[in-house]
Parts: sequence; C-alpha cells; structure tokens
Amino acid sequence: MRVKYKIGASVIIAIVVFSLLPTIFSDDSTNKIDHVLIQAIKMNQMGQKAMGIEGVSAGKIRCVIMADPSVTSDLEALGVEIIAQMENFIVASIPADLNTIGEIASLNKVTYIFGSRKHEIPPTPKLDTAKAAAESGAAREWYGASGDGVLVGVVDTGIDYQHADFLGSDGTTRILYIWDQFLVPIGTETSPIPFGYGVEYTKADIDADLATPAPHDIVRSTDGIYFGIAHGTHVSGIAASSGMAPGNYIGMAPEANLAVVACPLYDADIINGWIYLLN
Repeated sequence: MRVKYKIGASVIIAIVVFSLLPTIFSDDSTNKIDHVLIQAIKMNQMGQKAMGIEGVSAGKIRCVIMADPSVTSDLEALGVEIIAQMENFIVASIPADLNTIGEIASLNKVTYIFGSRKHEIPPTPKLDTAKAAAESGAAREWYGASGDGVLVGVVDTGIDYQHADFLGSDGTTRILYIWDQFLVPIGTETSPIPFGYGVEYTKADIDADLATPAPHDIVRSTDGIYFGIAHGTHVSGIAASSGMAPGNYIGMAPEANLAVVACPLYDADIINGWIYLLN
C-alpha cells in the first residue's frame, strides 16, 4: 500500500506541475524553449545541477537565443544581458526564472532559446594517420597552395604555442592571437571586448614568452590541462603544422597564421569563439 501511495502522490504532483505550465508558457512559446534549459532551472531551484549543461550562477544562466537581430532592446527590457551576437545567434545571460523565460519566448522575433550544452572530445588519432585520413596534403600537392596570407581560426581545447610546428622560419610564432576562456586575468592581462572573460594574448606576447627562459612566464595558456588531451593542438596541426618538429607532419596550410580560442566547449563559449575569430 505504501508503494501505491507514493506513486499516487507522484501522479498528483505531476498533474499540478503540468496544470501550472500554461500560466507560465503559452502554447507557442513552449515550442521555442529547450526542455533541457527548463530542467536545469528547475533542478537549480531544488539545489541540484543538471548534467551536460551550464548551471545557474548568481541567479542567471547562460544560453543561446536564436532571434531577429533587432530584438536586442526587447530582450534587455526583460533583464537579459547580451554577451555577444552573430547575426541571428545571441549569446546571453538570462534570469533563471521560468516566468521571464516564458516572456522572452513569447516575443515574436524570438525563434528558439537553448541551454549552453557541453560537448565531449572525441578520441584523438596520431597526426600521421590523421594526415592521410584528412588528405591534408592535397591542396599543396595539387595546387601548390601553402596557406601564405591565410588566417586559420580554431575553437578547441587550446594550443601548445611552444610547439615547433607553429613557428615560422625566423623562429617567431605564427599564432597571432590566443583567447584562453579558462583563465582569469591577473596583472596587466585583459579579456577581449565585449566578452568580458578569459585572457587574450597576442603574437607579441607569445614571442616575448618564447624568448624567456621560463615557459609560461608571460603566456599562461596551455592545452590539455583541462581535458587531459591536447585536442586543440592536434586540430591546429592538421590545419597549419609546418612540419618543423621531428616527424615532419605537415598540415594543410603550413604557412598560414593562426588565431586560437581555448574553450570549455559549452555552446555559448563556442559561439563566442566564432564571433571573436570573425571580428
């Protein structure tokens, strides 16, 4: 009998919850909201954290809003903090409140709101096998293209900027920028505008660090420390390795420069990385 009572109570609670939903969301707005985002907010209210999605911090939760670009003033009026925008993609910090999210979704210019999910890193093959699988030498062999004058953008786990394959023939780096989203600025370090988090390093910073006897004395960014695998260095190598390091693994564009975003791999951070590279 006790088991039946518990099941009955659960059913009653479920009926009450679902009967309240229409007061929060209209039929149209319900279809515009990622159910995982709603779950994350509800779990936060119970003192728990949803898996695989960014949680609530200081009463707000980061998400991605797909909407007409002209909707920004309407969003700000509802307490939405817009972090960055790329056409119809808006990375924002919104109040972790179901009523507010319902109001956001009810805006005609809003198409969809989804939570910032975390992406997993696939197993990384060795560069000798990846080179053949990606046919990374095709452009050079067929068309004589070297990547000279090209800027390759990478949003991944980071990059080993000390690796010889990312140096030019003069010994200086071919990495023009690193935005490490994991780091908190110290000293004279700064975050890129308008994102307001992480640390940005330039080619001048990297070259100065390479010239010092102490690695990471100026540039604190690393690859692999957060995930246990240097996936970003691997991907950057496929794209733009010069082959100067032992093994002579040459990438698709060995003379190209690089701009790299070291990213926690949440949706919001990935899109911020795209916007950073495009700008």
